[in-house]
Amino acid sequence: MKSLRQQYFFRGSKTSRSSISLLWLLPFLGFLIGYIVAGYFVQKKDVPTPDVVGKPLAQAIQTLSQERLGVRLLTQREEPTLPEATVLDQLPRPGQKMRPNQTVFVTISTKQPPLETPDWWGKRIKDITPILEKRGLQQNVIQLQSSYPQGMCIAQVPTAGQPLRVKTVTLFISLGTPGLAVMPLFDGLKVPEFERLLEQKDIRVEYVHQRSVGENHRCDQCVIVGQQPVAGAMVATNKTIDLQILLRSQQSIEQPAPDVSPAQSVVQAVVVAEASAIEPVPEQALEEIVPAVMPEIISEAEPSHEPESSNE
Repeated sequence: MKSLRQQYFFRGSKTSRSSISLLWLLPFLGFLIGYIVAGYFVQKKDVPTPDVVGKPLAQAIQTLSQERLGVRLLTQREEPTLPEATVLDQLPRPGQKMRPNQTVFVTISTKQPPLETPDWWGKRIKDITPILEKRGLQQNVIQLQSSYPQGMCIAQVPTAGQPLRVKTVTLFISLGTPGLAVMPLFDGLKVPEFERLLEQKDIRVEYVHQRSVGENHRCDQCVIVGQQPVAGAMVATNKTIDLQILLRSQQSIEQPAPDVSPAQSVVQAVVVAEASAIEPVPEQALEEIVPAVMPEIISEAEPSHEPESSNE
């Protein structure tokens, strides 16, 4: 009897323990089942993936968030023609079904940072041109006189190290030290001879006559009597030389000086001095000159009286 009681006791204790374990599991099972059932009725159904290609990243995030979708950056790609951070591609594709809280992977645009302007100073223009053409850049060359060798870059815009945001680079190229020559003497040459000397020379000539000439005047017989720059002056040979030539017409050379008596010279000098507001002739000088020429003036003014022949 005792052994039967012990067996029954042990069996009863085992049954009670298993019942207690089941009672502890019931609340957890009920919570899990309720959560699943509630999620089934409350949770939204699958939604189509919005199309965010071509939109800025900030706007794409806002659009996907309204559909309870997440966003993750997949990669970046250089697109110089588009604004930075523009959505170029997305996964899943627009219109595909997605469940809420899932993630959309996007690819956005980026711009290449501007290149730094190279330092062209000291380089030859013949070496710079191929490099600019290879980079798709244009050049604006300005030539200047300088002490640097001919063809060397002595300045640039933009300066070296600045961001290269333009497609045209301005280069200042040296023309080198100008060559010098001595201006020759042209006095005594006639105009045809002078012009033959200047053939194929980069000289611009301006003729000036000592005296006024007529409209139909020709300078074939005119003689050079002056020049500017003067003979012996140093002139640069790398640019056009402006030369001014003073001419005396052949007519003025051959025209003899008129005979003027001393008395007329004095009178003309006084008249010219008064007319041109020149300082008048001192009285002392007049006192010395007038008595010397007065007999001649008087003789010219008085009519000649020949003695009459007497009729004896």
